[in-house]
Amino acid sequence: MPGSRPAFEEPGLAKATQARSHFLGAGQDAVGHVMKAEYSLDLPLELQIDFAQVLQVHVGSAAGRIDVGQIGDIFDREYMIRKRTTALLLQCAGSRSSLWLASAGFQLRRSKFTRRPHRDPAVLCAEQLAAMGVEVDILSRYSHYLGTSRRLAVYLRCMVGSPVWGVGIADDAVSASLRAVLSAISRSRRITERRSSS
Repeated sequence: MPGSRPAFEEPGLAKATQARSHFLGAGQDAVGHVMKAEYSLDLPLELQIDFAQVLQVHVGSAAGRIDVGQIGDIFDREYMIRKRTTALLLQCAGSRSSLWLASAGFQLRRSKFTRRPHRDPAVLCAEQLAAMGVEVDILSRYSHYLGTSRRLAVYLRCMVGSPVWGVGIADDAVSASLRAVLSAISRSRRITERRSSS
């Protein structure tokens, strides 16, 4: 039954559907359906559109069709964190010292977040990163729990030079938001690298 099994398996999405024989086109409607039915990820409409455009690059080499498992793998690589949070903090602010960054990373998890429940955790994370010299603004935020689990998926559209999406999944809003923000920053840098090398 769709959505009844775990939606993903850290560090990547579950790949149980890879063995299935049916294929789907990379259109926006198909993308939203697959991600929700197969992975319990209810993508915002704007992210569905963004992801459909990403998939178009891959569809060309697959005779216009793409496997369900491939869709999950591509989403995982494109929008989700594959490294430890500490490693991403170091990568996102490489000009800072390791000791200072470790302290800053620790601060991101401190009780100040719980003392300010009225503030969006994503905005608080962005503010802390700004203090580290990493400029990022939150443009929009969506979140939901994965199926019947208590794990939270956070989708963030961030301004990191240009608008970019990041996704984070964790047991609490602060951790999921931090992962989504860092994912957006990392993705922005990958996009810039692709453009400069093309």
